Amino acid sequence: LDTYNVLAKRPLTRGTALQHRLARYWTLAEEVALQALPQGFCQCLLIVRMARAGEATLWIQWASLGGALVAVGFIAAELEVAIDDNATDRKRMPQLFGYLPNRKLHRRGAVLAGVFLYLIGFLATKWIVFAALASVSGAVVLLWLCGEFVVWLTLRYALEGSWRVNLRGLDATLPSALIVVMWFLCSIACPFPFGRNPGYVGPRQYSFNVIYQIIASPVMLAVALRLDLAGTLPGSALWAMLACGNVVLLAGMALMACYMVPKYRETL
Repeated sequence: LDTYNVLAKRPLTRGTALQHRLARYWTLAEEVALQALPQGFCQCLLIVRMARAGEATLWIQWASLGGALVAVGFIAAELEVAIDDNATDRKRMPQLFGYLPNRKLHRRGAVLAGVFLYLIGFLATKWIVFAALASVSGAVVLLWLCGEFVVWLTLRYALEGSWRVNLRGLDATLPSALIVVMWFLCSIACPFPFGRNPGYVGPRQYSFNVIYQIIASPVMLAVALRLDLAGTLPGSALWAMLACGNVVLLAGMALMACYMVPKYRETL
């Protein structure tokens, strides 16, 4: 419906062109935060539990996880194109919008490939460590998430002066609460690059969160292995997958930084 409203000359629901575009952005982000992330985590948790029990996993389970990663990466890249290429936003906030090159297609493709790799690597590392820790102790995972949410929300209040969303139509209590929870889930597992823009997560909190989550992943895995008194977690395999995920996300960040419009590098 949101995609149709954006593309059609006669949308099915009321609203301006800008409102239809924003609705589509939020719908795609919601699909990732509230559907893809929990579903992928549950699949990864099942694989880890099967490994702890000594059971063989099926190729289709890995294919499903890989498909979920690819889907999230493509959604993120498509969102970046839709948001950064918007002519209204480029005029309204030229200091943030316009980092995707328009004239050199190979540079543009490299940046979008970087977005893709950055997010699938980031998401893979978080699924790995959260599944490993949850397979050992669900209570520890819950306490970890609650602690991160309190710190994230406190930091948002300290930087923005309010926990609410600073977008018209979403600044009421209930919409703001839903959006804040959604952005928190994205922040810990799938930090969309456009989230650094004011009105979403914000540049300072976005940067702090990305750095923290990259550092926290090996710490979380180490905690999971320490709590695994029976020694049934496949530690070597988990460390290897975590290392591969970090290499992929750092390669994506490097591609974005190298091939984006140079003056916007300081915004990432």
